[in-house]
Amino acid sequence: MRTAYGWHLYGQRTGNQEIQRKAENILTLALKSPRKERAFSTIYLLKDDKWIREDGWAGFPDDYHAFCMSWTAYWMLQWAKDVTPHRREEILAFVQPYGNFLVRHQLPSGVIPSWYSADLKQREEFREFNAETAGSALLLIELSELIGNKSYANAAIRGMEFVTREVLPRQRWFDFETFKSCARKNFDFQDKWTAQYPQNNLSTMQAAMAYGKLFRGTGDRKYLELGRQVLITCF
Repeated sequence: MRTAYGWHLYGQRTGNQEIQRKAENILTLALKSPRKERAFSTIYLLKDDKWIREDGWAGFPDDYHAFCMSWTAYWMLQWAKDVTPHRREEILAFVQPYGNFLVRHQLPSGVIPSWYSADLKQREEFREFNAETAGSALLLIELSELIGNKSYANAAIRGMEFVTREVLPRQRWFDFETFKSCARKNFDFQDKWTAQYPQNNLSTMQAAMAYGKLFRGTGDRKYLELGRQVLITCF
């Protein structure tokens, strides 16, 4: 969705209608993703004409992955705002139920569990602690701004409060690329010489974006400082 968004913008700037048409076809395809109680598949295999729930890099190919769904939904909303506003209602009809899914599954701590089984049970891994919550919070902030529903903003704030309280102080940027994917290690890994936790910059980018949007939405400079802290310490 992100790449197609940029492709469409390029088509607009160059006056290439064919590029714009092909890019929008990707949006059309994504909106056809099979859903189960608001969760949806994020990968389409063209050769096999088949949807799968996530890319499988983490080793859970049959599960729904909130990170993948939230990032896809976030870029759908960018399409609704900037590229295809005439399809806004169609996009919101797809994204808003997923936003409700995230709010319903958010834990009292503010964390949003990462993986869900085929019957939408929360998987143990990355359930109680993860930095991927930032990506879902970013999507919820965007959704709240677009439709004016404060329940999404409140859930996003709770999610980012979790990141502020539990992730940022010790730089525990735990996402699927930190331990799974192409950087596999045990969940209890820690460098014994520096006492540092493993970290990855996937969720840091989304955390900085989420803090920035909270600052612009609330005017509270603490979010600006937190976002600046993420950028300074992680990049």
